[in-house]
Amino acid sequence: MEDKQFFAAILAVDGIGRKTLRNVFKKLGELDVSLEDFWQQQPAQIWQLCKLNSKQQQGLRNFKKRFTPESYIGWLDQKNISVITSEDKRYPKLLKNIDDKPLILYVKGSLQGVNKRPIAVVGTRKISGYGRTVCKQLVPELVASQATIVSGFMYGVDTCAHQQAVAHDGYTVGVLGYGFNHLYPAGNKKFFDKMLAKGNCFVTEYPPWVSGHKGNFPERNRIVAGMSLATLVIEAAQKRGSHITAGFAGEYGRGICAVPGPITNRYSEGTKWLINQGARLVTSAREVLEEAGVYGMGWSKVVPVDAIIGQPSFRDEFQQKIYRHLLNQPLSTDDLAKQLELKISDLNTALSLLELEGYLQKQHNTWFVKNANGVQ
Repeated sequence: MEDKQFFAAILAVDGIGRKTLRNVFKKLGELDVSLEDFWQQQPAQIWQLCKLNSKQQQGLRNFKKRFTPESYIGWLDQKNISVITSEDKRYPKLLKNIDDKPLILYVKGSLQGVNKRPIAVVGTRKISGYGRTVCKQLVPELVASQATIVSGFMYGVDTCAHQQAVAHDGYTVGVLGYGFNHLYPAGNKKFFDKMLAKGNCFVTEYPPWVSGHKGNFPERNRIVAGMSLATLVIEAAQKRGSHITAGFAGEYGRGICAVPGPITNRYSEGTKWLINQGARLVTSAREVLEEAGVYGMGWSKVVPVDAIIGQPSFRDEFQQKIYRHLLNQPLSTDDLAKQLELKISDLNTALSLLELEGYLQKQHNTWFVKNANGVQ
């Protein structure tokens, strides 16, 4: 049985999250015990040795009465829900590079465009007429530049961004803060189906029966930022969810963009604050793509990504320096940062871009230069 099935089953247990499972992995490695043995309670005290509390142990027992790992995956298949781990080739490349990445993602729809210049577009749920006008201008421009639009599928800016991407035949990803059995807001159900019918996708780290608790949405925001090259904030009040997403983007070394707004609109206060904190003030898709590092050097709207992959034409000397250093020997991110005397956050951004452009590949926490036939 595949580890993925055990991952999904264990993480679906009430009270067990990614932090607990990482601790379990560590302990199982020390004890030389497999995930399958852990599931079967062999040895009998293995759950206690892994420091699961009584609620978590009871949650495992209850789940096992309903599913085996294999039958759980089969049940998900019947609902047209796929499960991928961070080791899966379909897992978003940029998301794979953050420390607190989801161990698994539940997916509906096609992931075919998830690595194609992903840009997060976020903002207030109470979008104004001005915000809607901005969204209708910038999102089609981004789509025309072959960018993927990532957002959280809430009402307001999120829904407007998804709608504009679909209306202009773009690709968009909805990142949910709940399981697929609890679509929220309910009024988006028809559009949810339309997005899937148009070849787009939805992802969540929550099992189908998990509803949209308040604490889930900040967790969701780290995925929105983590799978994107840059986060664009259209409108936002101060200290709201969009600031959380932008904060994650900054933590991951990704671009942060904000649109200026009317001084009479309270939802301009949040974007003004971000700009004052160093976010790039933008009024065009070109500026967003520049902040994301994918405008110019062959990344204009008329040139597809595949046309430049394999041709060492770097965006700047920084990328070239990293590439040439890795030509000498494969290195981990930490070792590369030490040898080049670089900040990890700056290095992660450059490495992610080089990976997306097809120049580098990461295996077992080590970066390699790719040639035309794969890894050197």
